[in-house]
Parts: sequence; structure tokens; C-alpha cells
Amino acid sequence: MIGYLYILGALLFLIAAVVLFLNVIDEALITDYLPSAEPLMNIIIGAMIIGGASMLGIGLLFLNGFKIGYYIVLVLQIFSLIGDIFDLSSSSLVSILISLIIIFYLFKPHVKYWFGV
Repeated sequence: MIGYLYILGALLFLIAAVVLFLNVIDEALITDYLPSAEPLMNIIIGAMIIGGASMLGIGLLFLNGFKIGYYIVLVLQIFSLIGDIFDLSSSSLVSILISLIIIFYLFKPHVKYWFGV
């Protein structure tokens, strides 16, 4: 399930990058208050492509039961949990709960067995 969610998130990230690249939405919505918006848009699009590709790779590693995928997801969830604890907005409370559920799930015996941990 977690692997599928990573892949879904990656596809959404990559679609958003393509939408920004093709100027489907108005750039003024994003860069209205900046004098030179084009270099910033290129950086944002590049970061979205790198992030989407990384998430896709992590999702595939996780689905195929690679041990490195287990550790990457565990470390990312711990970092996410720490960041959300320091944020403490109302939306981060839901994210804290989700991170705790994923970390708890990763330590289940059948999940550890699947990854050979």
C-alpha cells in the first residue's frame, strides 16, 4: 500500500511539473510578485521532476521488497515526523498521525519479513 501511495504521489508530482512546463496554468499565479520569474520556474520544475522521479524509485523499491526501500521510507517518515512535530499546525497533526501509523506498520513482523530486515 505504501509503495502504491509513493508511486501515485510521484505521478502527481510529475504531472504537475509537466503542467507548469507547458504553461497550462498562468505563471502569474505562482510568480506574481517576483521580478524575474523564469529562472525560478525552471528551478521549481526541475525540483519537481527530481522529486517525482525519486518518489517513483522509492515506490518501486518498496513494492519489490528491497531492503534499501524499507530503510529509505523509514528514514523519510522519521524526518517527516520530526518536521511535523516542530510545525504543530492543525494540518501537521494529521501528518503526525499518518507518519506514526506508517512507522508502526513498518515494524510489523510480516513487513519486516517481506523486506528481510
